[in-house]
Amino acid sequence: MLTGASGLVASRPQQTPPQPVFTAGTDLVEVQAVVTDKKGGVVRGLSREDFQVTEDGRPQGLVTFAFVDIPWTPPAPAAAGQPAARAAAAPDVATNVMPHERRVYVLVLDGFNVDPTRSPNARKLARQFIAESIGPNDLAAVLLFGNNKANQPFTTDKVLLNAAVDQFIGQKSGSQTLNITNQASILSGAGPGAKSPDMAAEDAEMGSKANQAQIMLASLAQVCESLGKSPGDRRSVILFSEGIEFDTTQMIGEDKRAGAGSQQLKHEPSRYAGAVLDAEADMLEAARRANVAIYTIEPRGNTMGAENIMQTQAERDPLTGRPMPPVALSLLNETQRGQGSLRTFSSDSGGIAVVGTDKFANGFSKIVQANSSYYVLGYRPATTTADGKYHKISVTVKSRGDVDIVARQGYYALTPEKRAVAAARPAEASATVAMPNAASAKMKTLLASDLPVRGGIDLRVTGGPLRPQGDKTLVALVVDIDTTALPFTEQNGQLANDIEVAFLAIDAQGAMQAGNRSVGNLRVPASGRDALTHGLRYVVEFPVAPGRYQVRVGVHESAKDGGGSALMDVDAPAFAKAPLALGTTLLTTPSAQSVPTTGSFPVIKAALPAPPTTVRAFAAGEMISALVSVFGTDATPGVTLTTSVKSADGKDAFTNSITLGAADLMADQAGYSRVAQVPLTGLPPGAYELAIAAKSASGRTAAQRIPFTIK
Repeated sequence: MLTGASGLVASRPQQTPPQPVFTAGTDLVEVQAVVTDKKGGVVRGLSREDFQVTEDGRPQGLVTFAFVDIPWTPPAPAAAGQPAARAAAAPDVATNVMPHERRVYVLVLDGFNVDPTRSPNARKLARQFIAESIGPNDLAAVLLFGNNKANQPFTTDKVLLNAAVDQFIGQKSGSQTLNITNQASILSGAGPGAKSPDMAAEDAEMGSKANQAQIMLASLAQVCESLGKSPGDRRSVILFSEGIEFDTTQMIGEDKRAGAGSQQLKHEPSRYAGAVLDAEADMLEAARRANVAIYTIEPRGNTMGAENIMQTQAERDPLTGRPMPPVALSLLNETQRGQGSLRTFSSDSGGIAVVGTDKFANGFSKIVQANSSYYVLGYRPATTTADGKYHKISVTVKSRGDVDIVARQGYYALTPEKRAVAAARPAEASATVAMPNAASAKMKTLLASDLPVRGGIDLRVTGGPLRPQGDKTLVALVVDIDTTALPFTEQNGQLANDIEVAFLAIDAQGAMQAGNRSVGNLRVPASGRDALTHGLRYVVEFPVAPGRYQVRVGVHESAKDGGGSALMDVDAPAFAKAPLALGTTLLTTPSAQSVPTTGSFPVIKAALPAPPTTVRAFAAGEMISALVSVFGTDATPGVTLTTSVKSADGKDAFTNSITLGAADLMADQAGYSRVAQVPLTGLPPGAYELAIAAKSASGRTAAQRIPFTIK
């Protein structure tokens, strides 16, 4: 389950083979293999016949094969002494029409298994990954395990990703070794109630640690299962964690009688190890079925637990003088157990472990490479049964002995009983969120998806907070539906299709706070198909309480049961309490009149000369009308509004400044509203951005930037 607001987003080289559709299934085993030469370069051009895949030593015949090669250009660092390059404006339009060449990451910061003192380093590394390893077309989400609540659903906005990361605080329990050592010291203390020093101390947090380990593994399994519901991309989990240090080796234990075997060890068999190991097997099976690779990042670097070792200097029991257990070695073993669990997560899911090292940039580079250029190998094992056992996978390149291969090393074949248990897990929050009334089953599936869905309907959405409405914020939503490939059925000489449009706004707790559904019955003469070449548009306004939301939009057509969905982040401020703020700028042009538009949008309709549009590629010479609104306690008469068109190099191609006055006040005087005219006359084709800036009489500023192109 991707919890939080969502319950949980380069061009291809020519003649690249078709991209694979990743399949989540029971019998098909898909292995994504990264093949590099000894210098770390990607080995391209291998064929199906070049690979040998074995399971438990038995050769397997490949039933699927593909090579994915997504271009990657790392961000260029600023030259010494030079300011960083001006960041490009973030797109204000969301769509499900993304190039297949994108990476999908879920960044998981594991509060259960990161020491509080190392929280800053975990946050720093996550921010570094976001800055250096996530491209403009990539989708990413942030999940905080533990008591952290500030999750971020899938987005391309790095500002939102960083904001979620910054809320992370590790809550890892104390070291088992230190807990036992401290307890032993207490039990052997002098006094009337002193315990005999040969009474073995136990870690009082053992049960809690086992429970946290199971919760963490179950949560990770749910993340994988949720990702598996959205096929079409390589999906990766980036896990920032110190691993599970819980000792799962004590499945039998030692004789608890004093002096047994002359070892003087008296611990009992672990009551928890089996459950933890089962949870780990379930998680890795979920990753396999969903084709999710888990990449692990250990925030403590290469210290090997030195921080904990430094906390104890005692070598002998203070009361008896007897030698103490080798505390330092035990602490080192704890660290190694945690690292071992991280390596297992990665090796058995086909990921990479950046563990026990300070070379994080190098590790991040390998992760990006592994998600950019890889082979997809699929087979159906002939002899594997659902035996609950671990099955080892080996991938080799028969034609090359000088390559390194990173691929899944095995999987657990869950028994039917365990599969039934997994299937009976409580439904995800994202799938049980309240839906708009009367939404069809197809629509419910579209709106339950944590990722955009492209299933026959292409759409674009834009919008955001428009203005205050009482103690709430009015949000605008604009949906453009591509109808060029829309199917129809013929009924009595007419082309027919029923178009269902629905949306829901989910708050930070995963609850629906707004939603609606509309159905349009398209009926056009058989000769009138061309009338729909410009598409369809749905515009709506809805109020929500101030806060952060993910707006999910779904479109379903009845002729072939096709659909699509898109996601949009909305931060709805309390405009009346803000010093100075801009409402979402909506754009339109005269050509927007040609698109049939439905919905309820009285505020927008009264302000703009034509319905708002999601189009951001304009013809040379067009006139853009931009609806701009200014609010806040500092928005007094005299606010200066500047509208600029900037070229790709940041130079002004057009600029205009006006002073807002009484004529621009809204009817209820909640703020100012103005339609700014932006001419594109004389501008050559290329990339531009529309910059909107408001400046109050006291010098306070608020700004927005909208990227667009001229064709």
